[in-house]
Amino acid sequence: MPQLPHLTALTMILVAPLLGGQGWQSGNALPVVQAAAAARTQRDLTAAVAGWQAEAHGVVQFVVRIDHGGLPVERVMKVDELRVEVYGEAPSRSKQRIVAWRDSLLRPTTIRYHRDHLGIVAHDFGPTIRLGQGEEVRDVPHPLSASGFAHYQFREADTIRVASATDTLRVVAIEVRPGDGEAAGVVGTLFLDIDRAALVRFQFTFTPASYRDPTVERIAVVLENALHERQQWLPRRQSITIDRASPLVVLPISTRIHAEWEIDDYQLDLQHPAGRFAGAAIDGLQAPGGAAWPLPMVLPSSGDAVALADALSDLAHQLTGHRLDGLPVVRLAGRDGLSSFLHVNRVEGVALGSGVRWTPGGATRLSFDGTVATLDGRVTGGVAIEHSGGAVGWRLIASHRVDDLLDDPTGSTLANSFATVLTGGDARDWHLRDRLAAELQVGDAAIRGTLMVGYERIRSLTAGFAALDGTLRDNPEVGQGAAPVVRVGGTWNGGTTDFARLRLEMGRGSLPWSRADLHLRGAVARQLTAELHAGIGSERLPLHRAFVLGGRGSLVGHPTRRWWGRRVLRLELARPFDIGIGVPHLPGIPQVGAIPSRLAPFVAVAAVGGALPLAPGDPTGRLEATLGLRLDLWGPLLRVEAGWDPRRGQVGITVDAHPDWWPVL
Repeated sequence: MPQLPHLTALTMILVAPLLGGQGWQSGNALPVVQAAAAARTQRDLTAAVAGWQAEAHGVVQFVVRIDHGGLPVERVMKVDELRVEVYGEAPSRSKQRIVAWRDSLLRPTTIRYHRDHLGIVAHDFGPTIRLGQGEEVRDVPHPLSASGFAHYQFREADTIRVASATDTLRVVAIEVRPGDGEAAGVVGTLFLDIDRAALVRFQFTFTPASYRDPTVERIAVVLENALHERQQWLPRRQSITIDRASPLVVLPISTRIHAEWEIDDYQLDLQHPAGRFAGAAIDGLQAPGGAAWPLPMVLPSSGDAVALADALSDLAHQLTGHRLDGLPVVRLAGRDGLSSFLHVNRVEGVALGSGVRWTPGGATRLSFDGTVATLDGRVTGGVAIEHSGGAVGWRLIASHRVDDLLDDPTGSTLANSFATVLTGGDARDWHLRDRLAAELQVGDAAIRGTLMVGYERIRSLTAGFAALDGTLRDNPEVGQGAAPVVRVGGTWNGGTTDFARLRLEMGRGSLPWSRADLHLRGAVARQLTAELHAGIGSERLPLHRAFVLGGRGSLVGHPTRRWWGRRVLRLELARPFDIGIGVPHLPGIPQVGAIPSRLAPFVAVAAVGGALPLAPGDPTGRLEATLGLRLDLWGPLLRVEAGWDPRRGQVGITVDAHPDWWPVL
């Protein structure tokens, strides 16, 4: 059947937020809204629209998102691909039948979708909007319904003309929000065909009061229709994004269900057989199976749709001036994921902590946390005020904390706690840092710049916690001092493998010092991956800003943090191979076959130069090397690394969660 092309030009225009040319009004005050609502009501009350049939193709992804200090890492856990037969007729009757369904489990998960996540929205929801079988959203009035006129405010924005070979459309953008900002409702934009009084596109999110599931942080919906026979608008593309997080505790992890649908192969003017619309709204297969698929599954990129969901959230906040996060305003919080509440190291012993984050509105939040060390009763913690909306964010910090010598973690805090308790293998070197700072961030997750200006005071700490086997590793003395500090940095995050970061800092105390370090990671020729770390500091570089080398995170097989200095150079080359390794059966998780894992032989060479007075270690004096083997298991969830020091014949083995998951642990 002939139809208007996929509104590509219109879609490109609609991605950008639209600014209204007039104030907010009721639906009765806008003739185009009145006409569209009347036409929609007439459609739903009579049989004037003939029956139709189409085929929908959808891909549903379940994604876990881990926040690495503002740089998100997203890992697809499961993908489902479906073919669905869709039948429709007035008044608002629809039926869907899943005829083919296949899934791909990329990491162990127990996710089960609501049934309506496995089908499309056939009649743009009807008079009320319902998602997740009513468990996520229900009883939210549609703006173009009888109850919607009284519930919502409307504002007319731009009128757009889109020309095809056979017709020219006049489409007007109508912004919509609830009259009561605290009420359940949608916030977004309706795009209406002025001449046909029909809904062309509806993109929206919800107010917090709309969500029935306390884990829902945000839902963003885009429904795009296509014009058939120059008269009837029917579904063409749809996108639904559902973000979830813990409603009790702030953790650097969230999940996302993202569904993308395309609907085509329409047959119009049908007379459906009796009983077609009986039974469940989405029928057919109840589990993967059915018709064969002609091609292998290709994982689609959801980046554009997720970016649009983010843009919708930003626009919705502009339209309402209210916070649109569905999660509670006050939640428990910690700085280091789950280990914020319980961890062990050799200077604090068993440390118990807690904190609170308060998000009163918009993108501004207040958080504070505290920790009590059982070894000596020391209380540490911090308070921060942050604003992260848009491309510019800022943060004010006041803290009194026990920190590691290195800025970047070399393992998870959970694994370090177990090693400390069992063998005394605390792989970190600790100092006490008092800090007052202001930080400015510019950019997004791909390219970001930071500027921090602050005042810091450093003091040494003494080890006092012995492992179960009696081992007690000394904690290095780093001296003490206080100074104003300035740090400037830039980060480029190119995806899974490509990464670049440059950091410059300067301290202006009684002994001024400066420091610079560069991290590069990416793919090189012949399927090799490379990682480079280079750093240099001034002659008066304090010990707590020294470069260290050895052991976990730098040269496995060498003693932990054996070498210290003012300069560092480390280069690693690896050749990863994809392999499949079966997952042991875990209680509560469906039995699965081999999940993709990665085996990577690697060689790392490194050196530290520039001796520092009173440092607990000397420079290397020459290049040191490790020949190793790295196994990233099941997605990856775990990392096992073995390294051999060819000069001394020593071997080291580390087992930890994969670095993706370190912020959570």
